[in-house]
Amino acid sequence: MGNITWNFKGKVVVITGSATGIGRGTALQFAKAGADLALCDFNFEEVSRTAEKCQALTSGKVKAYKMNVTDVDEINAAKEAILKDFGTVDVLFSNAGIASKVMGPPLENIPDSDWESTFAVNTLGMVKVCRAFASIFREKKAGKVILTSSIASWTSTPRTMPYSASKIATISFAQAFSIEMGEYNVNVNVICPGFVYTNIYSDGTALKYREAIGGPLKQFNDNESVMNFMASAGSSLHRPQTVDDMAYTVMFLSSDEASEITGSVINVDSGFVKRV
Repeated sequence: MGNITWNFKGKVVVITGSATGIGRGTALQFAKAGADLALCDFNFEEVSRTAEKCQALTSGKVKAYKMNVTDVDEINAAKEAILKDFGTVDVLFSNAGIASKVMGPPLENIPDSDWESTFAVNTLGMVKVCRAFASIFREKKAGKVILTSSIASWTSTPRTMPYSASKIATISFAQAFSIEMGEYNVNVNVICPGFVYTNIYSDGTALKYREAIGGPLKQFNDNESVMNFMASAGSSLHRPQTVDDMAYTVMFLSSDEASEITGSVINVDSGFVKRV
């Protein structure tokens, strides 16, 4: 897909969680394709850096906005500012997410606070963002909505119960939302990234996996090597995924070529899950 030349000139793309990782990588690819970009994140300093990187790649308009997806007031304020600055929204990539901080088992070791914070961002945060922007798409009777879930939806283990549960809930919401929005010619789809080395893992989560799983992972002493081995050992293609792999999938789902795809879940995982 890297050889495809995308053209999103004149399209306004909103990306949440765009300060780092998949959000930043997707923003950069949309910038290369000429899109106008509204980049949102709770970390305004870092998302402003993403905006600067994107502006260097495009003649399109790029602006950064502070948005904590758990805060309805911030979401609505960002939406109104985006409408004032851009006039409309064509694509919403609701991507903001966090990892669970505490690993099981046993279940008793995972505090309520971990369940609550994980669902607040990964599930309810996406619901709140989609709810805020839905009226824009209804009124124009067009639009693309893409949500980020995870292959953890299909591979739940006692180690990551809050995260996996929050991500499968995201899929269920998206499929129901796709039915509602289909009446208005709006596509709603989900990507499930595999093992993409982003801040979620680089902060030490990958090494927690090493301690929890053990075995061949014990040979690695850094987060990236752990994640690369987990992806390579378990996938059909025997390789990890990159932020660009996710970006290309989001761009396809945002394109006219994907106009008949809605309510779908795409695993971008080198064949790790292997399920319909």
